[in-house]
Amino acid sequence: MKRVLGLFALLSVSVSAYADIFAVFRYEDGRTNWQYIANTSASLLIIILLIVMGFLIRAHLRARRSNRALTEIKATLEERVAQRTQVLQETAEQLRKREAYIASIVNSMPVMLVGINDKLKVTQWNKTAEEFTGRPYADVVGENLWQAYPGITLTEEQVNDVLERGETLQLKHSQRGQYTYDITLYRLKHNDETGIVILISDVTKQVNAENKVAERDKLSALGELASAMAYDISRPIDAILQRVDRSRERLDSSDLGDVKTFLLREVDVVGQSARQANTIVQNLLDLSRGHRDVKQTAAIPDIVERSIELASKLLVDVDGLDFTDVDIRRDYGSDVPELACYPNEL
Repeated sequence: MKRVLGLFALLSVSVSAYADIFAVFRYEDGRTNWQYIANTSASLLIIILLIVMGFLIRAHLRARRSNRALTEIKATLEERVAQRTQVLQETAEQLRKREAYIASIVNSMPVMLVGINDKLKVTQWNKTAEEFTGRPYADVVGENLWQAYPGITLTEEQVNDVLERGETLQLKHSQRGQYTYDITLYRLKHNDETGIVILISDVTKQVNAENKVAERDKLSALGELASAMAYDISRPIDAILQRVDRSRERLDSSDLGDVKTFLLREVDVVGQSARQANTIVQNLLDLSRGHRDVKQTAAIPDIVERSIELASKLLVDVDGLDFTDVDIRRDYGSDVPELACYPNEL
């Protein structure tokens, strides 16, 4: 198109070079050659149309190449978007599973887990904490620690000290014979967020078990000591009883008047005391021999009868009342079951 315009411009400039621009289209006699004009015009129009068509074809080819390139770019972008979307979905699913796994671990812990931020407000509250306090996570999140759990045995100074110093704090809170708790505080820092994790463990069963083991060890040592002492004490007691029996036989066969009655009474007191000591020694031996780490099945009425028998031998007042003089009325149920216990200790 530019060339055609340039041609017309060239013709307009060169008009002055001809006396008559249309002379070529006339005969020698001055008449106009219309056939020639028509052929020339048609040729020029055809040429112009061909040129325009060439430009149009060229533009069409360029448009097709551009469309093809855009289609390829679009397909590439769609593929990348699909890949990115898939990666994001997989990452989101992994994060969801990881969060669910961590939440499952936190909620499955047999200890109370309480998380607080640097403002001492609750951010984490596991299932054990919900069961122990009776308050769900939705009710306590965002509350002050002591509002959410008024019974916690921690002071604000202790918590702030852990926040400032970053050192782990371990405490033990117990009520003798009722419960024992281990409390652990440690600071948790992530980027610009700072908080504290509080772990409260109910170690009552563990402490009771340890106390029982210690008691059993003491009883075992006491049994060994009692056995050794019983064997050492039984010999002189047996000798005393023999001497008492001989002395009474001699006093019975002698004639000492009023002194005899006094001496017989004193000999009986010595013999009674020796027999009490012998009963104590025998009880110590039974205790040392009967000590076991495993409970035994025993009938409670039999244990009571054994205790009454021991009391009748031990609880004797030489100046008056004996245990045997006490009127004991027994009323055992016929359906009393046997129990697992330590009979000798009872």
